[in-house]
Amino acid sequence: RAVPAAPQYVGTSGKPGENAALRYWSAFAQMQDVALTDAQVKQLNQILEGTAPFVETSYKDLIERNRKALETMARGAALPYCDWGIDYQLGPDAPVDYVRKALQLGRLNVLYALHLGMSDREAAVRALASGVRFSHDVANGGTLFSTLVAKNLLAAHLRAMAFIVHMAG
Repeated sequence: RAVPAAPQYVGTSGKPGENAALRYWSAFAQMQDVALTDAQVKQLNQILEGTAPFVETSYKDLIERNRKALETMARGAALPYCDWGIDYQLGPDAPVDYVRKALQLGRLNVLYALHLGMSDREAAVRALASGVRFSHDVANGGTLFSTLVAKNLLAAHLRAMAFIVHMAG
C-alpha cells in the first residue's frame, strides 16, 4: 500500500517551503543565550541614540554564537511571503511565542549590523536591510503585540542605519 506524501506548504511562488516564517522558526531554534537584560537593552538604545559608545567586545561572543541564526534570518527575509500560521479562531488565546523570539532575534541583528559596521559596511547594510524586512514580516498578519514589536525592531534598525552613517562620516 502506498504511503501518501506529507503535505507541503506552497507559497505564492508555487514552490514548496518558500514561507519566510519557516526560516525564521529555524533561526529561533538556532539562537543561543540571546536573552538581553533590561540593562543591555537600555545600553543598546543609548548606543543607537549616540549617548553611549558601541563597545564591540561586549557583544562579540554573543554575535558569534548566533551567526548561524542571523544568516538563517537573512535567508528568510529574502523570501517574498511570510505567514506565521496564527489560528485567529483562538482569539486572545492564540499562541504568539514567535513574537518574543522575534524581538530577541531582531535586537541581535542590530548588534550584528553594528559589529559589521566597524569593518564591513556593505555587509552591515545587508544585515540592516534583512532586519527591516524581518520587522515587516513580524507584523505581517499578526496581533497588536506583534505590530508593536515590529515597530520597535524597525525603529532600532533605522537608528542603527543612522548610527553607521554617522560613524562613516
